[in-house]
Amino acid sequence: MSEESKGETDHMSIAANSLAEIANRAEFQMDEGLVKQILRVLCRKGAYLTTTRAQKLFYLIERECVLETGQRYLHLEYRYDKFGMYSPALSILLRNLDRNADLLEVNEVVTERGAGRTISCIGFRHEEHLPAPVERAVAVVLAEYGFLRTPVLISAAKETSPFIHARKGEWIDWRVLDEERCRPGEELSAEGIRELEKALKSAETSRGPTFESVDELFDYLFH
Repeated sequence: MSEESKGETDHMSIAANSLAEIANRAEFQMDEGLVKQILRVLCRKGAYLTTTRAQKLFYLIERECVLETGQRYLHLEYRYDKFGMYSPALSILLRNLDRNADLLEVNEVVTERGAGRTISCIGFRHEEHLPAPVERAVAVVLAEYGFLRTPVLISAAKETSPFIHARKGEWIDWRVLDEERCRPGEELSAEGIRELEKALKSAETSRGPTFESVDELFDYLFH
């Protein structure tokens, strides 16, 4: 059995055992319509979508939205499980897609890596528009991660915050991204200052702009 198919079996068990626990979480505020819109957009843009890849890509899209705007648009909650970040609500949505109503379907496939489930789009609603920050986040994530091989995608997603701050079995805390959104004039942690100083030193040795201070670096990045 492949890692993906084993992961899906584990995920279904986690979802079944977690419904009572997550009933009071923001997960049930998930924007179901927006999630389905993004699925159709990803399919139309040529992204290879499996249920496992969708878990990682939607986490990365929400992460990009939070970093850019400070807001969550999808409202998916993720747990740190055996294969990385996993949203029971997204798994439930994918299992319940309606081919006619959602223009999306999930099919069982067998590849060289084993059995899995792919998501495909069978139509597109031309009148639908993603919110501008979400549209940008989808574009950024698609360009950076959308065409990576699945093992590479999983590894890359697991190296990002907020996932790296969680422990196995815990829910991921999106609030830890707040410090990464710091702008000039906002208080930075000591670790944040160290990271900026590293970026500053790196910039000084590159062919790009050079900066005399962290403030100048901020000004270049955010204006």
